[in-house]
Amino acid sequence: MNRHAAVFAPALFADEADFQNQLVSAAKRMGWDPIYHTHDSRHSPAGFLDLVMCHRHQRRTIFAELKNDERAFTEEQLHWYATLLVCGQEAYLWRFKDWDAALAILARRREGERWNCPYGSCCW
Repeated sequence: MNRHAAVFAPALFADEADFQNQLVSAAKRMGWDPIYHTHDSRHSPAGFLDLVMCHRHQRRTIFAELKNDERAFTEEQLHWYATLLVCGQEAYLWRFKDWDAALAILARRREGERWNCPYGSCCW
């Protein structure tokens, strides 16, 4: 278990909403704010990823789609994901099993940038 998982260890995820809530909570504790999620996507473009998270000190924006370990990503989600990557954006497809990797990615800062995490050494 990495040091981020120890600080932000979740209970088992009940569902994707729980996964998202725990990830957003951990991200906020690491300084990610604002965090955007479309609550009712019926009137939005199909496939737009679940979260857009910004970190001013790290000068990063992350787009993330969250799924349980069984559900497939839709073609529209994969299209958004691939397009964001081609456009130079930081985008991820995270499943429950990716919890540790997601925390490590959220904690990573741009090379050469100094940032003092309010929680000590957990955020590099």
